[in-house]
Amino acid sequence: MKKKGQVTIFIIVAIVIIAILALYFLLIKPPKEIQGVYTDSIYNFVEECIQETAEDAIYEIGQNGGYYMPTSLSTRTGIAYYYADNKNLMPTQERVESQISAFIKENLFFCTKNFVQFTNYNVSQGKIDVDTTITKDKVNIKVNYPITLSQGEESSRIEDFEKDVEARLGLVYNSIAEVVNSSEYGICLSCLYDIAEENDFYVEMLDYDENTIIVIFIDRNSEINQEDFEYVYAIEV
Repeated sequence: MKKKGQVTIFIIVAIVIIAILALYFLLIKPPKEIQGVYTDSIYNFVEECIQETAEDAIYEIGQNGGYYMPTSLSTRTGIAYYYADNKNLMPTQERVESQISAFIKENLFFCTKNFVQFTNYNVSQGKIDVDTTITKDKVNIKVNYPITLSQGEESSRIEDFEKDVEARLGLVYNSIAEVVNSSEYGICLSCLYDIAEENDFYVEMLDYDENTIIVIFIDRNSEINQEDFEYVYAIEV
């Protein structure tokens, strides 16, 4: 009888433990995943914003000589000098890439607008990180943007995005570098027009003031913001 009583107690304790565990998982269960069209709509929306903001970034750095924010060695209108004081001041490709990344990181929010159009869901956002790679005929943009989409007990998380912007920025940059490096005075007219013809660019040169020339590389094979892509820089003469 004593042994039977002990067994009964063990059974009761086991039942109580199982009941407690069942109640715990019933009341404090992990959120379900939001699947399908809702997650896809957020993902597609962010991708479109990345594309739009990246094109704005490429347009902006093209107008300012590779910079998002003008440097101290720029004209009053913000165009960077590539040659001044007998020095080659052209930024490295890595610097131009970092400027595009900085623009996207700081301006992507203006496109997503805190996801206010997705009124049926709570959307929380994490820190944005951007990595840009310029190649000959495109600009690759990788964005880490942690986003959690939730509704009631359901939630989903997305964070990695990637877009390619079709623009010959790498070819333009390398062509300009070849021109700037070919002369101790920052400009070689014969080199300039030979390179432009070889790569199907158009080049304009404008007098900015008595000491400065503005050079504009125009690529009609690349369209940014529905305009021919332009890369503009200044040279002190």
